[in-house]
Amino acid sequence: MRNLTGLSFSSFKSTKIDVKAVGKEYPYWKENGWRRFNGEYAGHFVSDFGRWRGVINESYLGKFNFYIFDPPKELLKGSHKACFTYKGNSRYFIHFSKKPRDVSSGIITVEKLISDSFRAERNKRWIS
Repeated sequence: MRNLTGLSFSSFKSTKIDVKAVGKEYPYWKENGWRRFNGEYAGHFVSDFGRWRGVINESYLGKFNFYIFDPPKELLKGSHKACFTYKGNSRYFIHFSKKPRDVSSGIITVEKLISDSFRAERNKRWIS
């Protein structure tokens, strides 16, 4: 078969090309609707069980303080209840045993903790 240039397609060798995405991937916090303004991130911690408003403050030392508003009761009475300190106005400070290395890993950790707390509470009901 010949194309407009007169070259035969069958004369080209078949070459496998490995195509990789070019460019920077978005961090988890940005992909999931969190917004950053003046060193503060605002968004929602999301799990299969719901979504809860959150705020993350970045200190001048590059450390992050995580807060959740009106957290579910499953979170506050589960095995990690000591990790949540009430700060007023429905806001709870979240203490990590190991500080997250960045905002995204902290959000993922909180979301997993929420899901785990709901599952543990559901399992208690099954056992009782």
